[in-house]
Amino acid sequence: MDDYISKPFRSEVLAEVIDRWTRPAPANSEAGNPEDADVAGGPEALPLNAQVLVTLRSLPGLSAATLLEQVIPVFLRDARTRLDELAHAVEQGDLESVRRIAHALKGSAGEVGAHPMSARCAQLEQHADTHGVERLSEVVDSLEAEFRLVEAALVNESSPPPV
Repeated sequence: MDDYISKPFRSEVLAEVIDRWTRPAPANSEAGNPEDADVAGGPEALPLNAQVLVTLRSLPGLSAATLLEQVIPVFLRDARTRLDELAHAVEQGDLESVRRIAHALKGSAGEVGAHPMSARCAQLEQHADTHGVERLSEVVDSLEAEFRLVEAALVNESSPPPV
């Protein structure tokens, strides 16, 4: 599986994901598959999927502000810890830990709508066996950069609107 749709999924979100994976890769993409094109990013690659945030805000039982106030800080702390562990696992050549940490981070990133970050985690998880540690280090570096974008976007989402 190379993508993520949070439950309950909506047909328009499913259609968007299917479209993303079935459209031709850009001509300037070095690799010819949708995963590499999506992970490489582009002007249209946003750090957060707005539809996921809309879904989080519309969950019954808690106010949108309360839910975001709870979910965002937990995700950011957890992601930072996992990214540090991931970098250490790559340094040590511990590919089993790389797979395990990348898998966990992939899921949590997908839950908050950080789909490009989740795709990078999937790439790490999938390629831990087939790529050298040097290549995995490059992906971890790009994952760190993606996390900074996600972090800024989530902090912006959780900030109260100006009065």
